[in-house]
Amino acid sequence: MPVTEITDALYTIKEYDGGSKIRFNRGTPQKVTLLKSSDNSCRLGPGTVIEVQQIGAGKVTFAGARGVTINSRGGLLSLNGQYAAGTLMCDGVDTWTLSGDIAA
Repeated sequence: MPVTEITDALYTIKEYDGGSKIRFNRGTPQKVTLLKSSDNSCRLGPGTVIEVQQIGAGKVTFAGARGVTINSRGGLLSLNGQYAAGTLMCDGVDTWTLSGDIAA
């Protein structure tokens, strides 16, 4: 499984992230956006899985672009702190589930 380390404050999930692990490493917050599948840079479909992990101290928060839904237990959309891990699963067109060690 390919592993990518991201240190940018803002990151947008790309098509090549499907089937990979992304490690977020920053001392300050990071925001991760999931684009619509119709966007040319993000044609990820149902069944796509992306593993995510926060290895820095900065909080990692996920958001969907307009028209993208991210479901999670209790509506939680952030990783729970340093070394927390989770999974993004594409359930349908522009519908994702975030699970794992998540928090508000």
